[in-house]
Amino acid sequence: MQTYRFGYTTDEEVESVDRFFPRKDIDHACFFPDGIRWHSVLLEFCTFLESTGYHGVVARVEEGLELVQEKQNETFSNS
Repeated sequence: MQTYRFGYTTDEEVESVDRFFPRKDIDHACFFPDGIRWHSVLLEFCTFLESTGYHGVVARVEEGLELVQEKQNETFSNS
C-alpha cells in the first residue's frame, strides 16, 4: 500500500472588495495499492490543488495525459 499526503494551510483570512477567502487547513491523504500507475497519483494531487483554489488543474492535466497517450500510440503504431 502506498500512502500520499498533501497539506495546505493559509495563514489568515483575506477580505477584498470582490471576494472573501477563508483561512484554510487542508490535509489530503490517499491510499493506493502497490503497482498503481503514476497518473492516478498525479490526478489525485491535481484534485488536491483544486481544493486549494487552483481551479482547472484536473482538466488541463487530463488533456495533457491524453496528448501523451495519443503520441505514444502514434509512435508504436508506425513500427
